Amino acid sequence: MSDDEVDALVKEAEANRESDKKKKEAVEARNMADSTIAQADKMIKENEDKISEENKKEVEEKIETLKKALENTES
Repeated sequence: MSDDEVDALVKEAEANRESDKKKKEAVEARNMADSTIAQADKMIKENEDKISEENKKEVEEKIETLKKALENTES
């Protein structure tokens, strides 16, 4: 590769840096949300007899809200 080609590739990479960073952050946020949903579901199932019906319902509603938010942000 010539120096000009290398310089062009470096400039292209720098131009895409912010976009790539935002994509990475979005993927990390989605992964965290998916993990949170799985943990909450597991916690409810493992402790069903120790959680009040009111608390269980509240958590399940929040899980559904998060799932819907994730569905709306799918690319």
